[in-house]
Amino acid sequence: MGHRKQKVLVGVAAILGVLILAGLLVWAEQSWSTTQAEMIASTQAAAGSSSARSTAHGSDAAKNHGDSSGATTQNSHHANGQTNGDAATGDSSSGKQSNDANQMNDGVARDTQQYTNSTNVNDGKIAAQVELNWWDANEAGISATGGVTNLIGPGGTCTLTASRGSATVSTSTTSIANATTTSCARMTIPRNKLSVGSWQIRLSYTSSQASGTSTEATVDVD
Repeated sequence: MGHRKQKVLVGVAAILGVLILAGLLVWAEQSWSTTQAEMIASTQAAAGSSSARSTAHGSDAAKNHGDSSGATTQNSHHANGQTNGDAATGDSSSGKQSNDANQMNDGVARDTQQYTNSTNVNDGKIAAQVELNWWDANEAGISATGGVTNLIGPGGTCTLTASRGSATVSTSTTSIANATTTSCARMTIPRNKLSVGSWQIRLSYTSSQASGTSTEATVDVD
């Protein structure tokens, strides 16, 4: 009877041992699953946070770049506007000075005109650079002076020509050589040879070695 009881106790102990071992295995597996889930969640949270920070940084960088580009564009537009404004002011001032020069008290043009290089391919002479220095229109007629800037030599002929439509009148004088240029003294086309209106005038020079003509200027005859 005692031997049988001992077997029962051993069997119960074995069963309890198996149950305890099984419980430990289940608990260990659940603990591992929980720990693994927590690690995965933590990793995902860290990745999400890093992505959010990267996105925010990219947005800030883009915003800063946009602000910088906008400021640069605005400054560029401002600079261009200011430059264009200055240029327009300069042009306006130049035009005003020219108009002032053309509108003296008697309404007569008195501009200084830059020469245009003359080409004389037909006569083979040196191209004289002729310019009108001064001109005037009054009751006496149209008067002008000028010269040749690229050569010095006496004996040439200066001719002042005025044209309006098919009408052309002119007057000439002998050139004068000085230290630096060849000058054309004052010449006058009489008023009785001129009709009322706008005339185109030009100064020409010719000699045995050179010839040339200035650019034209407009003179109003009242």
